[in-house]
Amino acid sequence: MIDQSRKSVRLAARHALIAAGGAAIVNISSINARLPFPMVVDYSAAKAALTNLNKSLSEEFAPQGVRVNSIASGPVRTPFWTAPGGFADATAASAGTTAQEALDVAVPQGMGITTGRITEAHEVADLALFLVSPLAANITGTETLIDGGQAKTLRPDPDPDPPPRRDRSGPSNPRPNRGREGPRRSGRTLTGGTRTAPVRGGPGRT
Repeated sequence: MIDQSRKSVRLAARHALIAAGGAAIVNISSINARLPFPMVVDYSAAKAALTNLNKSLSEEFAPQGVRVNSIASGPVRTPFWTAPGGFADATAASAGTTAQEALDVAVPQGMGITTGRITEAHEVADLALFLVSPLAANITGTETLIDGGQAKTLRPDPDPDPPPRRDRSGPSNPRPNRGREGPRRSGRTLTGGTRTAPVRGGPGRT
């Protein structure tokens, strides 16, 4: 799955470079790139790799006038969910309800979707159209969430007190001890150097 995602994105980038006057690429990712879930390990890993590739390509092809962005969606009303035997049926069986009620109530509640509903497919398409339009002419390298507020995490801030660069010609210059005995409280560091974040909900697969 990872290799398939990589090849398709590189192929799109190659065709974009051929286009005259620049181009725009929108990759479809998922919040599973940030919120890995045990039931879709391969999918989550592939989308995490796509997030990294998206950023790299935006830097590589910017001189040729090519913009590269991605959309990270939460659950979207597509056949993955709605088809017979799909994820809605599985959720309904666990919740003791119908597939429709599972999509409308159980899934948004269980996954902590702030807006109280899953995303519609046309909403993802509308966002993609915006990202390739002239209105987004100075947007590149971004990952735009459309998940109804499901993802509750923030990106970690850069270390506000980075260690000094090592002088390769001599011994390293150790980081001075500034008397901080307990856990660091800068950014999102919650316990002595380990960054943690809540992971809620299930797959955001579209």
